[in-house]
Amino acid sequence: MRFEDPYWLIDAPKTDGSSPGGAVLDADTASLARNTDELAEARLNAAGPSGKRLPDVKYGGYTFFHIRETNDTNTFENFGALIEGHQVAVEWTFTNDLATQEQIDGLINDVMPTFKFVG
Repeated sequence: MRFEDPYWLIDAPKTDGSSPGGAVLDADTASLARNTDELAEARLNAAGPSGKRLPDVKYGGYTFFHIRETNDTNTFENFGALIEGHQVAVEWTFTNDLATQEQIDGLINDVMPTFKFVG
């Protein structure tokens, strides 16, 4: 991922003709945050009462916060990190009727480790 190509759309594989979800990767936002905890706090405040911070994870050698939000229709998996002064955000959205939490976790764990961040 190069910072000059800031937005990427990722679709989950289709089953029965429809995709259970996908993600948007945004790597173009300069940030004044000093660390991942500050980024996570801002995202958690925006998430509202359904948002829950999960343990941080490492992808591509960088620590990402992980926040999960749910409602009756969707599950949102939000990841964020500070990389070279940029806020990198990966926001996954899944339709609850089309994907279990186990399937969601599997897809994320297949895709997120493949990201490589270069200046």
